[in-house]
Amino acid sequence: MSTSLIGTYGHGTENDFVIVFDPEDHNNLSSKQTAAICNRATGIGADGLIRITKRDGKWFMDYRNSDGSLAEMCGNGIRVMARYLVERGHH
Repeated sequence: MSTSLIGTYGHGTENDFVIVFDPEDHNNLSSKQTAAICNRATGIGADGLIRITKRDGKWFMDYRNSDGSLAEMCGNGIRVMARYLVERGHH
């Protein structure tokens, strides 16, 4: 059985990201899946993937680099996530 993943695209200060809104934390993507999505030749293409989850009432950014590796922080990614949430009325 396959599942579909719904995402959108965002950019900030010359970095582009695939954004996956996952408040229930159901779509934990593997490194391989993330790299495939971010691949500019065969996937959507992006500098990284931002998965937005909610834990204990607080928004959390799970950021992955384009090679699928987990990053501790991404300043432009935080800006893109914040804008995404504010524009959609999430606080």
